[in-house]
Amino acid sequence: NFNHTKRGIAVVVVNEKFEGHSKRAGAELDRELLSYCFRSIGFDVRVFTNLNGFQLVTEMEKIALEMTRDPDFDCFVFAMSSHVEEDIIHATDGYIPTERILELFSDENCKGLIGKPRLFFLQACRGNLFDIGTTVIDEVDSASDKMVITRIPCFKDYLVMCATPPGFYAFRRPSEGSWFIIELCRALQKAGSNQPNILKHLRYVSKCVGRNFESKSEQSLYNAKKQSPVIYSMLVKDILFN
Repeated sequence: NFNHTKRGIAVVVVNEKFEGHSKRAGAELDRELLSYCFRSIGFDVRVFTNLNGFQLVTEMEKIALEMTRDPDFDCFVFAMSSHVEEDIIHATDGYIPTERILELFSDENCKGLIGKPRLFFLQACRGNLFDIGTTVIDEVDSASDKMVITRIPCFKDYLVMCATPPGFYAFRRPSEGSWFIIELCRALQKAGSNQPNILKHLRYVSKCVGRNFESKSEQSLYNAKKQSPVIYSMLVKDILFN
């Protein structure tokens, strides 16, 4: 049912600065792209920048409580651009399991979302591998060269889309933003105007990222690489932005 009074809340979290790491150049462009995109398709957008672990969990708990108290909305979106390892989100001061954030919006923890779709979009590296694929410098969203292997859970009525498959790098252009975020925002705005099933648009995101981008770097290790976003879905119905 996408006929509620409100479209819903879209959370945009962009972490640019981390203890012991350089600033993620271009991350501010991800924030602008995502904020504009979700506002343009009717969401109440909440933007957060440079949250530490406690702040991230606390702010998301507040939003889950808000949606429980006022359930007159269609769906929920969480979009984050940060450093990530597989599959651990980097807050500014440490790590949070991706599962911890997803669970905050489960049926049990956010009753206002029961029977409604939850969409999560994660821009970040998930390891140290490169996709070699079949005068811009691209950067990667990895905070260290240690790969931590866990698994992203996916619950009923959840869709989680990651910038890259498990184990692989995700690229970001300091002058334009992240490859994944650029194509995601284009696709969601089309979905908002054309109304077809959102999954069709998200599959097109994966196609466009793989087709339209190839890394260019002065370091041969990072040069001429590709990227392919991945979708985990347990949606039980189509999503049409009416």
